[in-house]
Amino acid sequence: MSLPDISDPRIAAALAIYFGALILAALLGHTPERLGSLSFGAMFPIQYVLYNLALDPVFSSVDWVLVTADVIALAGLMAIALNADRNWSKYASALMLLAVLAHFIRAATPTAAFTYAQFNFVPTLLAILVLLVGATVHRVRRLRGHRDRNWYPYRDEREMREILAEDLDL
Repeated sequence: MSLPDISDPRIAAALAIYFGALILAALLGHTPERLGSLSFGAMFPIQYVLYNLALDPVFSSVDWVLVTADVIALAGLMAIALNADRNWSKYASALMLLAVLAHFIRAATPTAAFTYAQFNFVPTLLAILVLLVGATVHRVRRLRGHRDRNWYPYRDEREMREILAEDLDL
């Protein structure tokens, strides 16, 4: 497979929206949003390289190149969700988990090719939208003077319990 045919206006528009949303999220946010954009942005080159090295896209069975790209993006988003003090990362991780589960559903049941493609594509698109909304909300909060932390501050269990006790007024 080569690069998508960007002379097709639909493909050009989809790629412009995809990369535009990732760039905008990276510009609006801080480190967690930039790493989230990087996780999604890595999907395209991974797919391009693996399709050129291995296989053409296959929707009649499980597409292992898409599985690889989705799992890598899920791993990046899960790392952000576990360490960043952001809500969008948890929602984006859950949506990417749905995209990964689409591959398992395809392997287990005879799912139509269109259904497989949409069940994989739509959660990924929604996760990118969640990232963009999260970056925008973070920017608005910063402009209003809120000092949000990027990462959870605890380093061990004792420190985590102290922070939770403060947050819960225990």
